[in-house]
Amino acid sequence: LDGSAIKQGQTISISYTPGTVQAADGGILQDFSNRPVENKALFAGGNGTEGSPYLIETPEQLNNIRYRLDAHFRLVNDIDLSDYLSESSEGYNEEKGWQPIGITGNRFSGTFDGNSKAIIGLFINRPENIRIGLFGYTSNSAVIKNIHIEDAEVTGDTDVGILVGNNWGEILNSTASGIVNGGEDSTGGLVGCNVGKIENCGFIGDVSSTGYSVGGLVGYNSGTVDTSYSSGNVTGLGDVGGLAGCNDEGTINNSYAMSKVYGGGNISYYGTGGLAGYSYGVITN
Repeated sequence: LDGSAIKQGQTISISYTPGTVQAADGGILQDFSNRPVENKALFAGGNGTEGSPYLIETPEQLNNIRYRLDAHFRLVNDIDLSDYLSESSEGYNEEKGWQPIGITGNRFSGTFDGNSKAIIGLFINRPENIRIGLFGYTSNSAVIKNIHIEDAEVTGDTDVGILVGNNWGEILNSTASGIVNGGEDSTGGLVGCNVGKIENCGFIGDVSSTGYSVGGLVGYNSGTVDTSYSSGNVTGLGDVGGLAGCNDEGTINNSYAMSKVYGGGNISYYGTGGLAGYSYGVITN
């Protein structure tokens, strides 16, 4: 290659030493044989900067965020994941469904702007794994905003939520609906564990866990929850709350829950509450 950018859809011929071949426009070459190959761009446009974020139009492009964890992204249209996550499709992953974006040592640290669009049919079935959600683990520089996730079904062990499993960044103006199933600890409708900020967000649906720190919006909160809500059914063993399961030195402002809450713990220091199951933090308005 002569160093010039390869345009999306362009066909070229190359010879190379086996390894990763990447186009200058951010695309990846899908075939590594010494014959004509087609460049398939990771995203629909943009260069990943704040002024020109990567544009996302398809499930495949949404999945490709994991290859640019520190970049800026913008959703162009609604995305239905149902076919992408179905059997024999790319995202099926042996019935495990969506692979969360961001893991320990490689967290999502960029910006994702949902542009007030919807992601429909998110499915995750990873009952033995931690940090489960569309995004698994975010850093304190991450911003996720203006996204609505509909008809989701998410199952994990610890730090389980539809949007983010473990959040250290900011989540703004976002909602989720569906079913969340957790195991040992920290299960919430939108976020499993929040150390960062959640503002103007909501969840509608059912949250169930066989463990502790179970909440309609967030399971465990040591960050800030502001102007947010939850509605549905919340079931857990201990520290079960309509909005937050455990508010551990966190702050909850101007928020409410309209949830039926069921706590099954028989240990006196575990709580069950309409808003928070346990709170050693600040709750106002």
